[in-house]
Amino acid sequence: MIDFTYSWPTVMFFGKDGVGKLSHALGGKYRHALLIHSGGSVVQSGLLQKITSELDGEHVAWTSFDRVRPNPRLGMVQEGIKAAEAGGCDILLAIGGGSSIDTAKAISLGCACGPDALWNDCFIAFKEVQATLPIGVVLTIPASGSETSNACVVTNEKTGEKLTACQESVIPRFAILDPTLTLSLPPYQTACGVCDILAHMMERYFTSDTCTELSDALLEAGMRHIIQMGRMVKAHPDSYDVRADIMWTGSIAHNPLLDRGTSGGDWATHMIEHALSGRYDISHGAGLSALFPAWMQYVSRFKPEKILRFSQNVMGVGNQDDVIGSGISRLVAFYRMLGLPVTLKEAGIPNDCFDAISKEVTGGMYPLGNLMQLSRQDVAAILDLAYGA
Repeated sequence: MIDFTYSWPTVMFFGKDGVGKLSHALGGKYRHALLIHSGGSVVQSGLLQKITSELDGEHVAWTSFDRVRPNPRLGMVQEGIKAAEAGGCDILLAIGGGSSIDTAKAISLGCACGPDALWNDCFIAFKEVQATLPIGVVLTIPASGSETSNACVVTNEKTGEKLTACQESVIPRFAILDPTLTLSLPPYQTACGVCDILAHMMERYFTSDTCTELSDALLEAGMRHIIQMGRMVKAHPDSYDVRADIMWTGSIAHNPLLDRGTSGGDWATHMIEHALSGRYDISHGAGLSALFPAWMQYVSRFKPEKILRFSQNVMGVGNQDDVIGSGISRLVAFYRMLGLPVTLKEAGIPNDCFDAISKEVTGGMYPLGNLMQLSRQDVAAILDLAYGA
């Protein structure tokens, strides 16, 4: 087990009538909030009105920034930085899912280092930035786990790069998790969220580390649970209890509690997916469902032990011929049950980009992968497998 430090600042307000806890979460500390959301259902459902009413009651001024879109773009983030500065905002309130939260985090970083320096300083050079605006979250889409993480993902529309910035200073101060807000999510969006939650635990699980039995056991339990909840939400989409379990699992799945004592996880599949969705704007969960089985199939030829354990302890494959193949088949069947693509062809991704993707994801300053470090040729082979026949 590797030495580690663990401390996490996010205060979680979980349960019904979450917006009613907003005044307690704010604690009388703030004067002007930038509300970061995508418009649409946040407005149509009346959620934004409830939030602004709470803010008015606390005498907190607010500015609405409704420019958030899936796969947040750098240009949109820069607009948000200007809005926060123009309003003299002292807190950013993200309303929605990962896209809103990641946008808030990037705006917070940009307010500290400047909109023009944001990309190079935080996403390329990984400079540490301390003086950021605090972030609060009202979560409506359980998926990314960004409400408890130190990471944000942004696409530079000029270069096509989709990169991650990690800073302790952008971990949200509080997150309001009200499962009732997720009851109206469309089935496909729910499915993508379940896949993303599972993938966060898979990435943490697939490492070359040894003597990590507690972390492995916690991750195996979490993965089995979200698979069970994925099946249950398909059958019972109106169940508060199922939605609550999914929401809480999503927050736990992307919190470092689960991988303490390890080197942090593999994350190669995530990096490959980021490169793909940076170009083709597919849902993150759909990209992961197409890529992960191919990654497992390829890597198991060289590093089979952990994938064998996953097949047995998570996918429930007993002693039989080709345990790994059966485990991957069961994972594919789970994705199909959710209604997600299981090949890149199904996801609408052409195969003429694979060489460029392989070059991009292996060209950084850090190795790609932990269970197995991938070369450019390895990534190309995984993409070919993921494309499908």
